[in-house]
Amino acid sequence: MAVASSSPRGASIARGISPSRGMSPLRVRNTVPLVLNFAVDAKEKIRENGVSDAHLLRLLHNRLLQWRFAYARANAVVSAQKMRAEG
Repeated sequence: MAVASSSPRGASIARGISPSRGMSPLRVRNTVPLVLNFAVDAKEKIRENGVSDAHLLRLLHNRLLQWRFAYARANAVVSAQKMRAEG
C-alpha cells in the first residue's frame, strides 16, 4: 500500500494516476484564464513602458531644445558684444 503525501500531485503519483487525470475538468479549465490574463498583463506592461518611454523621449527632446535656445541666445549676445567692441 502506497503512502499518500500531503501534496495533491504527490498523492496522484503515489496512486499511479497521472497528475492531469487526477484533476477535475473545472480545475483544469480555471488555469487557462490565468495564463491568458498573464499574457494580457504582459502586453499592458509593454504598452505602459512604451508610453513612459515616449514621455521620457519627449522630455529629453524638450531639454535639447532648451539648450539649443540657450546657446543661440548666448551666441547672439557674444556677437553683439564683439560688434560693439570693434565698431
